[in-house]
Amino acid sequence: MAAGLQSWVDQAGNKNLAWGYMVFKKPTSSTTIRQLNYRPVPKAGSVKQALVTAASRLSSLDSQTGPKCLIRLGDLPIICHVITQLSHSGIQRAVILCGYQGKQIQQAVECNLSAEFRDKMKLEFVHLGDAWQKGHAQSILEAKKCFKQGEEFLICMSDHVFDPSLISKMASVSFAKKDASDVCGEAFCLIEPDTKGLVGLSSTAVKVKLDKTDMTCVKVKSISRSIELAEAHAIEAGLFACDTSLFQKLELLASERAYFALAEAMDLYAADGTLWPIETDNRMWFSVETKETLAYAVSDGLKEIGVVQEDKDWLSQGAFNQDGKPIRVWPVGFGKKHCSPTGSSWNEFTVERWRSAVYINLSYFGDLYKDTCNFVTEIAKNMKLRGQRVSLCEVGCGTGEFIRPLADQFRTTIGMDFNANFIQFCNEHIPAGYENKMRYICGDACELVDLMKEKAPPSFQTDTKIVCCVGNTMGIIPPEMKRRVYKQMAELAGPDGVMVIVYWNSKCFGDACQNFYFANPQLCGEFTGESIDFNCTTLTTGPPSNYRSHWTGIEEARKIIADLGMEEIVVEEKGKGVLVAARQNVHTPRSSPALDPTAAGGFAPPMRV
Repeated sequence: MAAGLQSWVDQAGNKNLAWGYMVFKKPTSSTTIRQLNYRPVPKAGSVKQALVTAASRLSSLDSQTGPKCLIRLGDLPIICHVITQLSHSGIQRAVILCGYQGKQIQQAVECNLSAEFRDKMKLEFVHLGDAWQKGHAQSILEAKKCFKQGEEFLICMSDHVFDPSLISKMASVSFAKKDASDVCGEAFCLIEPDTKGLVGLSSTAVKVKLDKTDMTCVKVKSISRSIELAEAHAIEAGLFACDTSLFQKLELLASERAYFALAEAMDLYAADGTLWPIETDNRMWFSVETKETLAYAVSDGLKEIGVVQEDKDWLSQGAFNQDGKPIRVWPVGFGKKHCSPTGSSWNEFTVERWRSAVYINLSYFGDLYKDTCNFVTEIAKNMKLRGQRVSLCEVGCGTGEFIRPLADQFRTTIGMDFNANFIQFCNEHIPAGYENKMRYICGDACELVDLMKEKAPPSFQTDTKIVCCVGNTMGIIPPEMKRRVYKQMAELAGPDGVMVIVYWNSKCFGDACQNFYFANPQLCGEFTGESIDFNCTTLTTGPPSNYRSHWTGIEEARKIIADLGMEEIVVEEKGKGVLVAARQNVHTPRSSPALDPTAAGGFAPPMRV
């Protein structure tokens, strides 16, 4: 199944889904683990059995103490939610295919599901030993002995959670009548056609093309990871209904190659014209693949998983890793919420949302990105030629695309951002051998100096510093708060250092509204002409994004430096950018309003957008 969480919800009922992370509290201990109460659904039709696969290759959420299906959501591990949802839908028997840490999987199921539940629903465990390393599809062959010839069953991934009505729908499909000699068989695939409503789609997502030649009998034409999303009709949602002919197709693939995917077996059904699509009809499902996507689901989406009204807040206790420790995430909706005065919560951006919105758009900002890197590198070279040791600090580092390639040019590189999601991502992606040379710190740009005194290494304190803020971070800071951030950057740089600011060029604002912002509604929200102020070169969108971005011209940039009482080193246009280098003016009185720390209050969101 595709990496990354795919979550589709009824958009009519969920117009204000939050992006971000939630503070999780450890649930109180209890001898009785409460299972969720789901809304009534039609009971399963002809299909009464399921194969639950917990035998995929390892991912970033698997740990030394257990696979990701043992991550706990609320009171239960994910796999136990899956099993209870199957039971609620009318499935009477589940075969659980256990791969990595299989004994822990069985123990978790038996400890978290009551004896009464296990008496009601027959559970069987198939332990693969080391055979799970051959891959998910190969592992499924080990379950062949658990089903009689011709029997029908569901295949459900242990890291997927579904509205039980979807399981009921899949369990009620009608298989064609067949005799014992029929080896082609048929299968049904749950598909999500609403690709615009999906969250965190990975490049490994399994896409589906449909044969709509006969609209009364639509079939799956092909199913594969290699299908381009633009050419696909839907995404495969991780739930299948099939019969034992599946094992023959898997055996055929195993005879031809060492590794193959379940999608390839399903594609053989498609080639035979016997793979049928079943749509989700806007009902919710999701797959857990990363912390970012897990956090998004917890923060809002899973409230629509088919539970009764009384259980809507079933995830208020949060999520816990395989050791029972809270998964470290950032607040959304609980505790202190850090917002800009415009109402937009910058710390709610997930890594996927940010990277897709800006750095996947290098076709638009690619030249500016290169110009910015060259600009900062050239300043550092001149400093080093004077015999100085130079370190770099970037305010609003995002996910590190700017600062990471510059590490070789500096003794120490430090990225700072208010968004904990970004900082965690950056620290997890420090290149090997750079652990002592590069670090990322979460904090407030208004407290930049104190933050660096506390968190930066001793060598950084004595080095000559370049303190930069690029990618138009300054363009999204409310005007009344900018002065405080400028002051902190100038103070950190010191009299020998340089402050670098890169703005987006006001001359390109009109083009950007059409070719950047309009193409990136996930960044700024959808907008109309009323949101665009060409006189002030500012875009301001309404709820729920409440996004505001100002683009700066070269004369405005010069005025900013002068008003701050700083000395201009370089102010120049470079395509879509205005590049500025400035330093403290030794003749500026210490009481200058430009550098007065009391001129404005604290600023929360130093993030490039």
